Amino acid sequence: MLQDLRLALRQMRSSPGFAVTAILTLALGIAANVIVFGILQSLVLQPIDVPHAEQVMTLARPEQNYPIFSYPEVRDVRDGNTVFPPLRRLP
Repeated sequence: MLQDLRLALRQMRSSPGFAVTAILTLALGIAANVIVFGILQSLVLQPIDVPHAEQVMTLARPEQNYPIFSYPEVRDVRDGNTVFPPLRRLP
């Protein structure tokens, strides 16, 4: 490993333009990833601050792994609800 490090340093000394370009490219790529994952964490991965979070539920069909309902179907479920308290409209 020490030999590889020496070889890398020699090659960087022999072509400094390439070395600077490679280092800047890596720095920009790392910075872009940090920014994207920071935004992703703040928007998606953090829990949503909603009142009565224990009452939030997801509607899904048993044959599907993801919830897909049209608005009329959601409205029918809301109107035919006998288990949960009535939904409050948000302003």
